[in-house]
Amino acid sequence: MPRNSGDIQGRWGMNEKIIAWTVARFPDGSWTTGGSPLDSDYGGCELWIIDAPDRETAKRRAQGRRAALNARLKKMLKGDTK
Repeated sequence: MPRNSGDIQGRWGMNEKIIAWTVARFPDGSWTTGGSPLDSDYGGCELWIIDAPDRETAKRRAQGRRAALNARLKKMLKGDTK
């Protein structure tokens, strides 16, 4: 179940409800949202807690953060410190 992080002012002046979503990436590469981070179904998964107004936005943000971390890790393993 998502946790409520409160209302914020949106980019275009509209109030958006921001929720802390649990986003999980399973070993087969599939993604899901919702549920408790302590859920046994998420054993062996990568877990992300993402603030977003909806599930799809939360999933996209988690995928983006994962991609950015993987890119930085690849640079570090190559010895590139930039």
